Amino acid sequence: MSNILEDTIVNKGCINSVPSGGSLTYSHLNSTVTDTTGSLINSGSTFLHAIIVNTTAAGAITIYDGVGPTTGTAIGVLQASVLPGTFTYNLPLTTGLCVTLATNSDVTVVYKDL
Repeated sequence: MSNILEDTIVNKGCINSVPSGGSLTYSHLNSTVTDTTGSLINSGSTFLHAIIVNTTAAGAITIYDGVGPTTGTAIGVLQASVLPGTFTYNLPLTTGLCVTLATNSDVTVVYKDL
């Protein structure tokens, strides 16, 4: 019988699954400029933890599994004028992580190499 906590971390009573790679150490990138052609956050296998909207964006924020919006698969869209907050995804991506910002926004992308 395997130990249920073998691939988990207990944090203040919550159990969090550990993504492949064995740790919860994430990288982050903050962007505050319009980039409709896509900002490549990370190429290759990536674990997207969250998108943090620091300032309300007047345009949509689109997240792609890919190295660019024309070659990637859209996995999420945060609507225009979304309120500031943290949007948790906890998704493994296979090709890369790319984010487009329709207007000047202040967002932080939290991710992990796999």
